[in-house]
This record gives sequence, C-alpha cells and structure tokens, in this order.
Amino acid sequence: MANTVEDIDLQIQELLTKKTDLLNTTRKEALKRVNEDIEKYSFTAKELNIKSKSKAKSKSKAVYANPTDKTQTWTGKGRKPLWIEAYLKAGNTLDSALIKE
Repeated sequence: MANTVEDIDLQIQELLTKKTDLLNTTRKEALKRVNEDIEKYSFTAKELNIKSKSKAKSKSKAVYANPTDKTQTWTGKGRKPLWIEAYLKAGNTLDSALIKE
C-alpha cells in the first residue's frame, strides 16, 4: 500500500514501464502475424496502400533546346550545359533557344 507521494510516483513509473514493455511485445507479435499474412496471401505494396519512401524526382521539362541540335536540351536549372555557354558566347540569347510549344 502506498503511503507517500513518492511511493505512488514509483508505482506509476513501474506501471508505465510495464505498459511500454507489453505494448512492444504485442506490437512485435502483431507485426509477425501481419508479415506472415502478407507472405501467405502474396499481397503487393499497392494492395496494402504502401507508398514508396523514396520519392523519385520527376524529370523537369526541357525549356531550352539547341537550335542546331534539337537533341540537346536544358531545363534552365542547375549548371548551364556547354552548348548553352557556347551559344551565349556566340552572341545569342536564351530567349532564342526557348522551346516554343
């Protein structure tokens, strides 16, 4: 029987520790059952509504294209490609390399 506030605090701490331990054990058992069912029924990540942790970067759309070689493009982000550098040094402007849709 608790006689002091300190005794009650100690009992509360002990119960919280027991609760945490029980929850951890229960979680591990539940996770094991879930994993067994996933394997048993061959669920896919899509069926389980699991989203990928790594988000693939979507490719930025090209904004500029080399007027003399349309396969050379640039999004306008990051370091300028060499063909842009040469194009600008030749007296051209970025506006003249814009891809027009």
